[in-house]
Amino acid sequence: MVARLRGRPSPRPPGPSEPEEEAGKPGKSGSGSQRLLVAVTVFSLLAATAATGTLVYFTYGPGSRQAALSADLPTADTGPLMELGPFIVNLGDINERRYLRVAISLDFQTRDPAFVNANENARLSWISGLKSDLKHKEAVFKDVVLTTLSAKQPAILGTGTGKESLKAELIARFNRHMSTDTLVRDVYFTDFVIQ
Repeated sequence: MVARLRGRPSPRPPGPSEPEEEAGKPGKSGSGSQRLLVAVTVFSLLAATAATGTLVYFTYGPGSRQAALSADLPTADTGPLMELGPFIVNLGDINERRYLRVAISLDFQTRDPAFVNANENARLSWISGLKSDLKHKEAVFKDVVLTTLSAKQPAILGTGTGKESLKAELIARFNRHMSTDTLVRDVYFTDFVIQ
């Protein structure tokens, strides 16, 4: 009673929900081996997640649809072709106003049985259907060409490697808008003038 009167709380025994602290030990819970086990588990989960992400990226990432389609198709010199353009585009050179005049032909590759296993008349009918479907996507394809080209520098496009890099970029961007059975296999520049 005297302790209460002086403003100090009286010691009371711990209740059932309060653990009893041992003398000489700080209030830390868990031993070193438990912490090591938790750290190893967390590291293992992170490594497994990274490995899974890498596997998914290389299996389903950019270019995997084109590679999978190419592996399954019979070889041919060219597939159905579609002309796109001509385009006149201001290039992305800030210091100097330059433009590019370009016309593009798209070479399609398909594993659609209606084309692969068909006779010549059926193939022509299938190509007509493809061109009709692509007519609906023409605005998207033109936008892809214009936005891709307008970001390029004339010095880069003037080189052979620059043109090949541009072709690869255009193919990847076109194929984002295609079905899994029919993809753009190649891009041909039928007119290419930088001025």
